[in-house]
Amino acid sequence: MKKYTSQDGRPEKLNPRKHRYVFRLNEEENAKFLSLFEQSGLKVKSHFITSVLFSRKITTGYSIHSTTII
Repeated sequence: MKKYTSQDGRPEKLNPRKHRYVFRLNEEENAKFLSLFEQSGLKVKSHFITSVLFSRKITTGYSIHSTTII
């Protein structure tokens, strides 16, 4: 039986992306999302979503006091 070493197979990524999230959109929200995605000029939707989440200022009206995430 062959023993596997670090030289066998695909090399491990330094920072693997292990966490996944799923969200659903209605027709109107999807049209707006696709419009914003096309305007961004990015080619990958996941890159667009991550850039929106972590590169822009987001204001939410979750409770009585709105919260700003930077």
